Amino acid sequence: MRICLVTGHRVQHGHNVSHANNKTKRLFLPNLHSKNVVSEIRKKEIKILISHRGERTMTKYGGFDQFLLNAKNRKLTVDAKEQKRKLQKYLKKQAKKA
Repeated sequence: MRICLVTGHRVQHGHNVSHANNKTKRLFLPNLHSKNVVSEIRKKEIKILISHRGERTMTKYGGFDQFLLNAKNRKLTVDAKEQKRKLQKYLKKQAKKA
């Protein structure tokens, strides 16, 4: 599916409207890019679909890991929730070792 992992932007539907006010259906596609993001905590590269706005949001929070840990679950996509669970599981495992 064409959904940004960070912002949740997805395909929207609408109309092209001509000068004569004729309407034809069209899609508004999000500005998505496939990007390899490094999880600094897990020391692993993760391939995600992310929009330009999502990249800026992630940078604002200080990286992929910090974004996931600070974000509320209700605002995350299904894939982002899965990545967050994996990250939290890894952190708990590391805490038990220490």
